[in-house]
Amino acid sequence: MQYLNNNNKKISIQRYNTSSTYSKEDRTGGSNGSTMRFEKENKDPQNQGLEYARNFLETIKNRYPGISYSDLWILASYVAIEEARGPKIEFVPGRKDAYWQNKCPPNGRLPDLNKDSKHLREVFYRMGFSDKEIVALIAGGHQFPIDLELKKDPELRKYSILYKEDQLQFQNDFAQAFKKLTELGFKVF
Repeated sequence: MQYLNNNNKKISIQRYNTSSTYSKEDRTGGSNGSTMRFEKENKDPQNQGLEYARNFLETIKNRYPGISYSDLWILASYVAIEEARGPKIEFVPGRKDAYWQNKCPPNGRLPDLNKDSKHLREVFYRMGFSDKEIVALIAGGHQFPIDLELKKDPELRKYSILYKEDQLQFQNDFAQAFKKLTELGFKVF
């Protein structure tokens, strides 16, 4: 990840994954609920390896039981990005936790970053993102084979070039897109 080192990367990936389950069609998934705590979502193959982040944040939750898991996980991702010299993102509290596993969104909603730009658009359009926001989120958060898709797709490539040439524009767009991502299911856009 461009902004994250190995110590805080998994915290933001965890938050990215939980938020990326949102569907604007039925308004399920997203950052509200922190359902990754439950076995159903925790066992999604794309959530494997995030135990460190959950365990680390559990120690903080134990010290501050008044904060919801949902707010804690979002706040932690914002702090991790900022500590890694990324943009500052304004935190808005108020997310509620789910208390039952039946609130988990269906598995398979996360973007598969080994697939093509068509798949990427299907997943991100389901959440309500534009091509520009897709590139900002991918460029700020992943380095996978999907990077090649950003170069192959003419519409996505133009934003990749823009961000390569204008770091300030990239930081601003990344901050806005990441904030939007982490408020899916909490705020309606």
